[in-house]
Amino acid sequence: MKVAVATGNYKNIVGHPGRCKGFIVFTIEDGKIINKEERENKFRHLHDHHHEHDHQHGHDGHHDHDHHNHAHAALGRSIAEMLQDCDYFLAKTMGQGFINQLHNFNIKPAIVENTNDAETAVTQLLEHLKNNRNPD
Repeated sequence: MKVAVATGNYKNIVGHPGRCKGFIVFTIEDGKIINKEERENKFRHLHDHHHEHDHQHGHDGHHDHDHHNHAHAALGRSIAEMLQDCDYFLAKTMGQGFINQLHNFNIKPAIVENTNDAETAVTQLLEHLKNNRNPD
């Protein structure tokens, strides 16, 4: 099993996956972490670039929300595709559009509220899965 965590420094868990520095991918075997891999968020610049121009107004003075939503969907899909070998994705926050993209790649999303440490968050997920496993 693999668990991806949104991170800003390859140690702590953060929110807003589109803006994070990267992802830590933990490989789990027999309920234990056996490997950690760092993956750079190669798509972060797309989010930053998009938001620099997001405040321009159209001819009627309104934001182009359709463009904004389309850009976020493409960003979420790119990140989900990059993590498609993972079973779970953990972050402090994530939008419904990104959650939908994760589901498209069979990745289960989880919001982490009670720790900032990425490895602790993964350990808590493993404990939760172990305690809630259906008997065979």
